[in-house]
Amino acid sequence: MRSFWSIGNITLSLIATALYFGIAYAADVDEWRTRSIYQVVTDRFAHASNSPLPDCHVTLGFYCGGTWRGIQDKLDYIQGMGFDAIWISPIVAQLPQQTGDGESYTAYWQQNLYQLNSDFGTENDLLDLVSDIHVRGMLVMLDIVVNHMAYSGAPDTIDYSILQPFNDEKYYHSYCPVDDVTNSTNTEQCWLGSLTVPLADLRTEDEVVQEMFASWIKDTVQRFSIDGLRIDTAINVQPDFFPGFVDAAGVFATGEALNGDNSIACVWEEAIGSILNYPIYFPLIRAFTDPGGSINDLVETIESTKQNCHDATAMGSFSENHDVDRFASYTSSLALAANVITFNFLSDGIPITYQGQEQHMSGVTSPYTNRAPLWGTGFDTSATLYQHIATLNKFRQHVIRTSHNYTLYNNFAIYQDYHTLG
Repeated sequence: MRSFWSIGNITLSLIATALYFGIAYAADVDEWRTRSIYQVVTDRFAHASNSPLPDCHVTLGFYCGGTWRGIQDKLDYIQGMGFDAIWISPIVAQLPQQTGDGESYTAYWQQNLYQLNSDFGTENDLLDLVSDIHVRGMLVMLDIVVNHMAYSGAPDTIDYSILQPFNDEKYYHSYCPVDDVTNSTNTEQCWLGSLTVPLADLRTEDEVVQEMFASWIKDTVQRFSIDGLRIDTAINVQPDFFPGFVDAAGVFATGEALNGDNSIACVWEEAIGSILNYPIYFPLIRAFTDPGGSINDLVETIESTKQNCHDATAMGSFSENHDVDRFASYTSSLALAANVITFNFLSDGIPITYQGQEQHMSGVTSPYTNRAPLWGTGFDTSATLYQHIATLNKFRQHVIRTSHNYTLYNNFAIYQDYHTLG
């Protein structure tokens, strides 16, 4: 008996130590398949409960005051829907200027990978958030960028010395705008952004750049106990960059390959291990919102995705995010909104819900009203879609617990007509 309790005390001690230091779960792709993800845009989710309501100029693209502390204060709200993973915005230091293109509130305009974005809070705030998420049995997915660094000014005026650690022009491709999505060289080696805020495209094919990124991501994952990665603009980076990078990270990763052709997008799916399922997203939205939309097109894409992609069950299933128009901007129907969310939860892949979707928020991408602050809804836990998502999460978790290999099983249509899919 003494030996048993001794081992038990050691085990409890190790668990307590892990919780105190926020050690990340060993969450591989099999673990992530069992989870559902709530996407947070840090600046637009919640401000700390003891802080005044910040000003917010959504259409101008300025910071609105959301913080890591604000997320932590609203974890009950997220967990109340049954989510067991949270995707947060990039955490690194950003371009500080207010520009004609707005400010860096989405955190994709990075300038220093080894400093944190002080607009979101302190290092202790971030560590406390991650620790609290883990104590609740939830996982943390961190949004990151490996395609570019940002600068305020014309491309030919960039002071590369302020971009860390890639502080020399030798780390970047020569300027050319991304203007031909059919040309892989143009897509992967030219620059995103604008002439106001150019996004200097990194030479990710160079070994030294790969080594610097590998060192950074390994350090970041360990330092902040990250369980998974969402990789922004992955389709703008050559695919062979990713196997070594993901291996260095040591955690599950999914990439943004914004292309509706699964024979193209899934080149990055195979390289990374997962992508957000844009090939399904486009026919899904057409089928549920457009009178001319076709269920048949959706079914055909489901089938071709299984053929053209390595593993559809590891892809991110979504119907909204910060880069697309909200579903409610197409139709005000709560029934259709509930149906499209249901598809995301019960189809192949890892369900992802964008903040505000549960409140039936509307908004478009020009200007980015789809990124309006969630606090304007009052975090209503009685909202119809909030309750619907909670039910879907309960149902999905029950099926996962009681059905062998449910998360590995590929969907197929057993019935379809013009308006129905079963």
